Amino acid sequence: MLNKQQILAYSMSFRILLALLIAFSSSIAWSAENEKLPSEVMHDLSFLSLPHGYALVLIYKIEVESLDQQSIDLGRKVLADAGFHIDQSRTAGIADAKPVLKITGTKEYAAANPTADIILANVKQAVQGNATKFSWAVSQSATAKVQ
Repeated sequence: MLNKQQILAYSMSFRILLALLIAFSSSIAWSAENEKLPSEVMHDLSFLSLPHGYALVLIYKIEVESLDQQSIDLGRKVLADAGFHIDQSRTAGIADAKPVLKITGTKEYAAANPTADIILANVKQAVQGNATKFSWAVSQSATAKVQ
């Protein structure tokens, strides 16, 4: 038979495990054509209930591919000015000799933020239709609060 301490320990372990499973398995990605805005998706995800001691982190990612270096540079500048972590890569196309340039910007938010919509619009304007791929996603993660 379990005593109160053992039951409490199992209950807390179960709640932590459940929160981590929910946080890591549920990721919602929306394409650039979706009618929802990033801040709306963030708002929807922010209602996740986590056990005491954990905080929700919303991860916003914008990805752009283009053959045009100037568009990539302008998009990178917008993302950098907004405080995004930027990864850049270049791949050679098989059919043609022109390289495909790619930037991916990620930023963490503690809550839904309307500036995410403005940043998306600014990046779209910066690449001015020269993107061969343009996408964005919002996902969630749980982190332990520092006490």
